[in-house]
Amino acid sequence: DGKTVIGMFGISRDISESKRREDELRTMATTDFLTGLASRRDFIDDLNRQIARVQRSPQINTCLLMTDLDFFKRVNDAYGHAIGDAMLQHISGLMKSEIRRVDSVGRIGGEEFAILMPDTPLAAAHAFAERIRNKVMQTPLCDKDKVIPITVSIGITQISCKDQSFDSVFERADRALYQAKHFGRNRVELA
Repeated sequence: DGKTVIGMFGISRDISESKRREDELRTMATTDFLTGLASRRDFIDDLNRQIARVQRSPQINTCLLMTDLDFFKRVNDAYGHAIGDAMLQHISGLMKSEIRRVDSVGRIGGEEFAILMPDTPLAAAHAFAERIRNKVMQTPLCDKDKVIPITVSIGITQISCKDQSFDSVFERADRALYQAKHFGRNRVELA
């Protein structure tokens, strides 16, 4: 149980309540409120740590996957934003169920997600991305009497010891992601 502390001016404070609030604020700062995934800022912090790790040990294979929901605007337009939010939560759950303990997944913005895969060669990251792509395609969102299919496009890059910050890694993964969209969506492309 928390202890009550009487301050110098006779003001009591419950330490456990203060600790709970502190934990709550930390969670709000590091977690995307809608999906429960890492926030963009928290994910970038993790990515920067992995970049530093690769710079220290260039033989380490670490990959970044950028994932974007295909035609997500159509879901919002056809079914409303509440269903769009449910779709984002649905996709988040699918991704969380597939990642390993060492991996991290974050919502980067809108309908874009990123997955960081430490100690993973490009071929293994590609196989994982295909598994995610297939799982999303085969697992539509079911809401009352509606079955709403969606697909994802994924771009993959490997972190290089030459990367100085998350920007260069994001840029390569984004280019691969947009190639996947350009070549028809519902596909995986390597940078």
